[in-house]
Amino acid sequence: MALRVASAYRTVSTEAVLVVAELIPIENMVEERNMVYRTEGELDRAKKDARETVMRKWQERWESSEKGRWTRELISQIGAWKDRKHGEIDYYITQALTGHGSFMSYLKRIRKLAEDKCRYCEGVDTPRHTLFECERWDGRSIRMNLEVGEEVTAANMIQLACATKQGWDAVMGYVKGVVREKERRLRNYVEED
Repeated sequence: MALRVASAYRTVSTEAVLVVAELIPIENMVEERNMVYRTEGELDRAKKDARETVMRKWQERWESSEKGRWTRELISQIGAWKDRKHGEIDYYITQALTGHGSFMSYLKRIRKLAEDKCRYCEGVDTPRHTLFECERWDGRSIRMNLEVGEEVTAANMIQLACATKQGWDAVMGYVKGVVREKERRLRNYVEED
C-alpha cells in the first residue's frame, strides 16, 4: 500500500517508503490501538500519549535502520515530515527522496544501464549529484535558493520545504522539475541505444 501512496518503485525499502508515504508501520499502529484500548481515563489524553509513544518508537526504528540511507539523510525527523501542514508527494518527488528512479547510479545498480556517469558532466549521477552538485541545474537551483532565502542542501531541504507552503513550492517545485526533465531526457537516451 505504501508503494502506491508514495508512487514509489518496488525496489524502495519498506522503511523508506513508509516514511515518505507518512504511514506508521502496522505493528506500531496495532501497539497504539492496544495502548488506547487498555487505558482507563480520558480517551483523548490516552490517544495523544499512545501516538507520542508510537512516533518515538518509529523514529528510533528509522534511525537504526540500515536501509533507506538517502531517504533518512533527507528526512531525518519523521514527526516534522509527517506533521507538515502543506505539500503532497508525487512520483517525481518520491524518486528524489528515495534515490530510486531516473538516476544513472540507480539504473546501473539494477542493471538497466552499463554506466553511472551523469549525462551533463563528469560526475556520478546520484540523487545528491543531481539535486545539489550538477551544473546542469544551476539556473533552477539559484531560483529555488532565492525563493527560499538561503542555499538549499541535503541537510536542510526537508526542513525548508516543511516550514512554509512557499518553501514547499520552491523546493519541491525544483525537485519535481529536475526529476521530470531527467526522466524525459533519459527516455530519449534509452530509446537511442
